[in-house]
Amino acid sequence: GVGIPEEQREAMFKPFVRGDERRGEGLGLGLSLVQRICDDQGWRVTLTSTSPHGCRFQVDLSQSAETTDPFQ
Repeated sequence: GVGIPEEQREAMFKPFVRGDERRGEGLGLGLSLVQRICDDQGWRVTLTSTSPHGCRFQVDLSQSAETTDPFQ
C-alpha cells in the first residue's frame, strides 16, 4: 500500500479509524481488536514503515515475564 503517515499511526489502533486508502466495506475495527487481544495476552503489536513505501504490522507473541505465571 501507500503507507500510513507517522502522525496517523497511533490512531490506526483506535476503533472505527480507517486509513486514507479505504478499500472494501470495513468498519475500522480490525486493528483495534488486534491491539486489545495483544494487550490482554501480554503480546505486542507494532506498526513500522517499509521502504520505499508501505507499512508492516507485526505481532510479537512472546509473553512478558509478568504474564507467564499461571497462578496470577
